Amino acid sequence: QVLAKGGSGDILSGLVGALLAQGYSPLEAAKTAFNEELNSKKVELMKVLETESVMLKDMLSKKLKGIA
Repeated sequence: QVLAKGGSGDILSGLVGALLAQGYSPLEAAKTAFNEELNSKKVELMKVLETESVMLKDMLSKKLKGIA
């Protein structure tokens, strides 16, 4: 039931299947697909952190202006 929603591995399994069709060994296909998924999540996290960093800078700037 945990994996019974869209996006819970369908893209990952499709990528593995595509790599297998290109001649990758099962292990190499799984490792490559996992690395791609990991990099994708890393990019998403970096975007969130960048947004939050900008918001924090804005908040601090407004607070400092209020003190001065």
